[in-house]
Amino acid sequence: EHYKLDYNSKVYGNVIDATIDTPLNPQDFYGLTKTSVDQFAQYYHKYFDTRVLIVRSCNMYGFDLNPSRLIPSIILDCMSGKDPTIKAPLSREAQSASYPKIFPARQFVYVGDAVAAIRMYIDDSFNMTVPFIVHIVQDPLMTTKTVADIILRHFPERCLQYKQTETNEIFEQSLKVDVPANILEHVPHRSSFETGITK
Repeated sequence: EHYKLDYNSKVYGNVIDATIDTPLNPQDFYGLTKTSVDQFAQYYHKYFDTRVLIVRSCNMYGFDLNPSRLIPSIILDCMSGKDPTIKAPLSREAQSASYPKIFPARQFVYVGDAVAAIRMYIDDSFNMTVPFIVHIVQDPLMTTKTVADIILRHFPERCLQYKQTETNEIFEQSLKVDVPANILEHVPHRSSFETGITK
């Protein structure tokens, strides 16, 4: 049988340009559960000769209105007539475009593009005899404020609010492509972040 495991880059923790050889170092319970699944998959390959495709993706978005997630929470607030709020880990004086580094930064990929890329990997990897670990990466790295500003272009009447917080949330994280070419580049009609938000 073939198994495809799809989860995100939180298995690495707070790392810039993580590769598939970067040690797994989850920073929260969510990342720990993802890491556990990764290890189970590799265990099954080692002891039961199961062929495994492990996909570690940057943050996917689209068709998910879970209000606990950044992009849906901003959109839902705007649609309900409320000003959206994002976390700002430092002082109010730093809460401006002049200090973008105070906001957590991530890479984002539209879910339709990620699914297309995963299908390409599956078609290409089933003959492999070792666990095939790949990254799905969409540049650039964007702060939560940049994400909010792009969304607010669709809701010009709304004003971004900030919630000062001290948090252990992963602050900055990015993946590096570990294959000769980024398979996302071969996805037809691949979406920019702005296009994905519009969809």
